Amino acid sequence: MRTLFGDSMQLILHRDGDFLTESERQFWSRPYEEKGIRVWITPGSDVEACFLEAKVLAKTLGTSVENAQKLLEDAVSKSEEENSKKFSEKRDSHRRNNKLRSAGSSIPSDDEVRQELQTGSVIGTSVGKKIAKTLRGLTQDEFEGSSKIGKHCPLGSNVAPELRTLLESVIQPNTLMRRRRRSRG
Repeated sequence: MRTLFGDSMQLILHRDGDFLTESERQFWSRPYEEKGIRVWITPGSDVEACFLEAKVLAKTLGTSVENAQKLLEDAVSKSEEENSKKFSEKRDSHRRNNKLRSAGSSIPSDDEVRQELQTGSVIGTSVGKKIAKTLRGLTQDEFEGSSKIGKHCPLGSNVAPELRTLLESVIQPNTLMRRRRRSRG
């Protein structure tokens, strides 16, 4: 893309988190960042996980945050076996990844990764897509907004704040440059 558009184009690369640890994320991002490409890796397993916070779910469904939290917990519990299998598959893939292995650091155990990823989120080591699908099934008869779960950012929600900050850092300078060019022209 840079070859086609030159340095005037700023690039942001998105990658699903896929249960990478913080050090694995940094290692994966480094070669791109060294070339001036900004990287956003989802904080959970995938982009759908960004929409699966109790406050966002509550606004999507038009229910209380407490009820949304309970629904999230139910969905995680209901899909625990499938999510555990997917977690293990992803971590096995990371262990086989030659680039991560050659980084010189040891690949953490699944238990160490689970502990790191469980902090701050009820869905922790669950796959966002799976939890969203389970939630839609659990809520379809009771809530009109159930089809929007995992796909919708209700007005006033703070979904993926790291991505927003990154996008604003790219958009803001470009917007200012265009305004300056117009005022000169």
